Amino acid sequence: ATSNQVDDLMAEGWSCVAAGRDDGKRGGEASCIFYRRTRFEARASGTFWLSETPEVPGSKSWHTACTRVCTWARLADVKTGRELVYFNTHLDHMSAEARAKGMALILSRMARLAQGRPVFLTGDFNAEPGSEPVLCARAVLRDSAELSRQPHAGPAKTFNGFRLDVEPKIQIDYIFVSAGVRVWDHATVDDKVDGLYPSDHFPVTAQVSLE
Repeated sequence: ATSNQVDDLMAEGWSCVAAGRDDGKRGGEASCIFYRRTRFEARASGTFWLSETPEVPGSKSWHTACTRVCTWARLADVKTGRELVYFNTHLDHMSAEARAKGMALILSRMARLAQGRPVFLTGDFNAEPGSEPVLCARAVLRDSAELSRQPHAGPAKTFNGFRLDVEPKIQIDYIFVSAGVRVWDHATVDDKVDGLYPSDHFPVTAQVSLE
């Protein structure tokens, strides 16, 4: 989301963990984590850059076309006190090296930050299921679509390019989960608003519970 989109959603009652990728504040796209403050408390959070200098806002490496980040939050369920750690990212669309090394960095940080808590990793990976970054994620986590107790609903592919006249042909958006997360259903949502897609990607959703 960009800063005006963040403002719109927060005005609707959401809380948000985010940092603009350009400056670590409100500049540029953010890989946001939105949550209901009535249900969750953010006990720790942060953003790191997918680069050789991950603490430096705006930094880029590995021939990436754009500045890329991963945002994380340790959230506590206010009803039960149980914690989870959520990571959200947007890998580069041009550089395969940046996607692979970005995912490796995310998984390394995940091991350090999660410390055995249930984990979620979501985002636009700009990578299809058999690609290196997705296979790296699969080595640690599970694709929620494969764990769903109910059959997947909606299209199998997720990138529509705003084209209503062409069937989407690639899957690049994912919800990965760790052990300790039960997936009840999984869907790709292809709803239209006023006859148009609201995004060039279909939202991917999952209903889950912590075991």
